[in-house]
Amino acid sequence: MPRDEYEDDYDDRRRGVEELPHRGGLVLAFGIIGLVMFFMCPLVGLPLGVLAWVWGTKDLKAMDAGEMDPEGRGMTQGGMITGIIGAALNGLAALVFLAYLVFVVVLGFAFIAAK
Repeated sequence: MPRDEYEDDYDDRRRGVEELPHRGGLVLAFGIIGLVMFFMCPLVGLPLGVLAWVWGTKDLKAMDAGEMDPEGRGMTQGGMITGIIGAALNGLAALVFLAYLVFVVVLGFAFIAAK
């Protein structure tokens, strides 16, 4: 006799196996905000993108292992991908800003030394 999904859930709860709720909305929000912050403040967007990337990867592994509710898989994947893109863009913007800052400081010292 085939078992339906409700019986499986009931048996899992009886044995003490409980799924964690997914946090796909949070991962997606952090990924999108991290990506949008590239245009405003890369120093804020970089940690948000990295968090979305790390949390998304961890949550997808938990979903694959059956430890987390797989209903939020799409949001989690989307958040992880936007987090990766946001982290890369914000990291690149931060590096360009630091290179510009070093260039201006070196140029300023060279200008002062030339006087």
